[in-house]
Amino acid sequence: MYHPDKRVMICGNQLGIAIEIMDRIRLGYEYCPSAIKIGVTTYNKQCIEFENNSTIRCFATGSSSTRGFSANLLVLDEAAFIPKHVADEFMASVFPVLSSSKDSKAIMVSTPNGTYNNLFYDTWQQATDPNIESTENWKAFRFLWYDVPGRDEEWKRQQIATIGMNRWLQEFECEFKSAGDASLVPSDDIEHFRINLKNYPEPAKLNLSKNPEKDIFAYFWKPFDPTRVYAGSGDISEGTGNDSSVMFIWDVTEVRNIQLVARMSCSKATLVDFGYATYEFMKLYGFPPLIFENNGVGAGFVDIMLDTYQYPKYRMFYEQAISPTGKYGELTYGVKSKNKTKLEACMFTNELITTEEINISIPDELLVNEMGTFVRKNTSNSITFAAKDKCHDDYMLSWIWGMYLLFPDTIQQHYAVVKAFKTKMDRVLPDVIQYSTPLDKSMADEILNSEAHKSIVSQLGNLEEYKPVKIGHSERDIPDDELFYGNRQWGHGMNRQFFAVNQSFDFMNGTDWED
Repeated sequence: MYHPDKRVMICGNQLGIAIEIMDRIRLGYEYCPSAIKIGVTTYNKQCIEFENNSTIRCFATGSSSTRGFSANLLVLDEAAFIPKHVADEFMASVFPVLSSSKDSKAIMVSTPNGTYNNLFYDTWQQATDPNIESTENWKAFRFLWYDVPGRDEEWKRQQIATIGMNRWLQEFECEFKSAGDASLVPSDDIEHFRINLKNYPEPAKLNLSKNPEKDIFAYFWKPFDPTRVYAGSGDISEGTGNDSSVMFIWDVTEVRNIQLVARMSCSKATLVDFGYATYEFMKLYGFPPLIFENNGVGAGFVDIMLDTYQYPKYRMFYEQAISPTGKYGELTYGVKSKNKTKLEACMFTNELITTEEINISIPDELLVNEMGTFVRKNTSNSITFAAKDKCHDDYMLSWIWGMYLLFPDTIQQHYAVVKAFKTKMDRVLPDVIQYSTPLDKSMADEILNSEAHKSIVSQLGNLEEYKPVKIGHSERDIPDDELFYGNRQWGHGMNRQFFAVNQSFDFMNGTDWED
């Protein structure tokens, strides 16, 4: 109204939707005090023309009447519900006009409506996925149900009872759902992780690249603490800009309260550059046990970490073949992501997520964004989990391999289980763990006195302990008689061995604990 010679185009997948937006604009104009109103020359349900030669018009996206109408601002409502062929034709006719002016803008507004062949979803991916290069400078904003005053958990419960969980997730949680989706992370847990993002502090940030021409940034939500136990996990890419190389560091001191404390990622770093940054990143937490795939490009990364940068071998995840006669074969570092191994890691991660007594704190929005698109895929002879078409799973796989370090068959490589607990489902899981090989005190002192650590602490300031709300899960204190200590067998489908430290508490009269 106060900007002369401007043209605004409001479009909806149906003309009625665009007219409804225009009704709200007209209502706002009518409520303006007369002293600040600009006069109008045209004023109807589809057009407002002001005396300063600025115009607001509304159209349906399928209408040919938009051709020839130049615009400084395009507002496209319910963009996800416009058929792809209509959306493509419409954008092809409108965008040349927008791009001809430096100050022109386009705004897409919509609730999600699936992922396949969808203009709004594709545009959202361009705005949120750093691996997708685009000439269009989109910015993403997400407004959820709890951003509206007066809406509480009771209101949410009533809505879910009325419209169902899937519709709720699409309409109010802004999740891109497709028919047949079966994500590894249940929908209510994705909601929990997303809601809790606002409860975490802004991370500290360091550039760990050795090459001054390339940035490899690491983000830290909690600094190193020599009294804590950590795990490192990663997923390695070729560095061509398509996928990201990702490294996470987890605080796993208490398995009932797993916390993501740091993340490093880059899509364009070479293996050597990312290997150097990984060494420096892990060094800041005392070289924790580290796991990543050694398939393909990962095999080269194993050599770089062990040979070039001398990562401690006793902290690297390994696999060792056993012959039918019981003879041990050669150690191979990293994890071979066979279908069986990957499915095992995925299902164990799902168990940790869905176990009521376990809380996993994830302050990283990029990881949360991949949860809904990491889904089950059935092949002719197996079941696996992977990213949906046109999506990425670099952050998800890095998370899954981190949890695999705690799997019953693998935890004994690097950790000693001091205490275990029994869940409501009668599972016995590790509770408190220690490093099998303790962290050297001189190394801990070196980290605490390093400039990088001091920078992290300084950026984080007076960091208070964050306590995210566990949505959909009830907290449960484990009675003393359900806590177990010692080196007895424990179960997750078959007998597993606890490697306990300084404890030999005998329970179950020496009987193996089964599922």
